[in-house]
Amino acid sequence: MENLYCPRCEKLVETEVRATRETYDVRGEQIEIDAQVAYCLACHEQIFHEGLDGKNLDKVYHEFRRRRGVLTPKEIRDLRKKYGLSQRALGRLLRLGEITIHRYENGSLPSDAHNELLVLMENPANVKRLLDGVGSDLSVNEEEKLRKRLDDLLTADVHRIFLESAQALLGDYKPSVFSGFRAFNPETIREMSVYISSKVRGLSKTKLMKLFFYSDFYHFKQHGRSISGLRYAHLPYGPGADGWNTLLTWLEQERDISLTPTVQEWELITPLREVEAGVLRTEELNTVSLIVDKFGHLSASELSKISHMEKAYTETTTGELISYEYALELSF
Repeated sequence: MENLYCPRCEKLVETEVRATRETYDVRGEQIEIDAQVAYCLACHEQIFHEGLDGKNLDKVYHEFRRRRGVLTPKEIRDLRKKYGLSQRALGRLLRLGEITIHRYENGSLPSDAHNELLVLMENPANVKRLLDGVGSDLSVNEEEKLRKRLDDLLTADVHRIFLESAQALLGDYKPSVFSGFRAFNPETIREMSVYISSKVRGLSKTKLMKLFFYSDFYHFKQHGRSISGLRYAHLPYGPGADGWNTLLTWLEQERDISLTPTVQEWELITPLREVEAGVLRTEELNTVSLIVDKFGHLSASELSKISHMEKAYTETTTGELISYEYALELSF
């Protein structure tokens, strides 16, 4: 309960706050909210309360922003910081003025045109097009820093899009007999690649694919499920992960392995980080370790020849997915 001045009673009166439905007009949009309003206990009239009215307007503007897709003050601040710009620099970039940006970041509603411009800025490619096509009022130093930031953001976007699309291509399927009754498991696959490449010298793409295949199929034979959730296909050099080229590029993009060309015209696979403890379960690590011990010393061609003799290969045709049921027929 608070004492406020009541214009009708013309004196300070006791008040109470009541919840009521109120409608506000914002740029022609009727916004109804649950408002908190102060009432005079003597005459029961509404009384202006600066704090309550401010909170009510915040709710109204929040709902208006939600309906119209208008950026919030925080989103505008975050957008500016994303590009490393001051309020002055952002205002000059968009030719809106520093004061305008200051008002928007402190709660004022952007006009429809200004909001559309700010929304477009969320995509770094649009900012680059603006700089390249229209230019800006930024200083030489400000523009140089912004272009460097844009290069970093655009590179990161390409990297992110590739990783998302690679995982979608590699793992867009449900667990089945062709994946060892396990869903595609990115973290486990990454750890397998790091572990194998850290243990096997002179590791080629072909050899890594065979070690993956034997690890997954032997584990299925022993435990009834694969380690990685990868699907394998009948390929010219033996069984290999379906989409193996995308898989290896993805692992390289994730900075797990490096693919380095050699004078023999094949790529050497080496790890780019240490093995992370706990990602592979004990029984999974034991399986991969056993396969590395058994086959890791063989050349790629020797291991390829061995895999060609497996029923998983002899009873399938080129490009055909290999059922994990063939794990029961492994030669060891």
